[in-house]
Amino acid sequence: MFIAIASGACIDPELCAKVVHYRVKGYRDPIPQIHRSGIEAAKDTIVELPCHPEASYLDHDFTSKTYQEVLQLHMKNYIESGGKKF
Repeated sequence: MFIAIASGACIDPELCAKVVHYRVKGYRDPIPQIHRSGIEAAKDTIVELPCHPEASYLDHDFTSKTYQEVLQLHMKNYIESGGKKF
């Protein structure tokens, strides 16, 4: 499984067992919007998150508070399952 955070391009879902693309909902991160053909191919794997109130205006940073909750969830699942679940 791949977890993509604010990626500049989408990972083709046919190239891996599972992929989830997290991106900011709306206009505050235009970078993930650029790869139009990839977005169409991966549309069922894209999860849009609301910006955290303390996130910078251009909310593209991997370390943004917007992504912290989902990253912690995936890490917890991975550790607790012994690497079998993300």
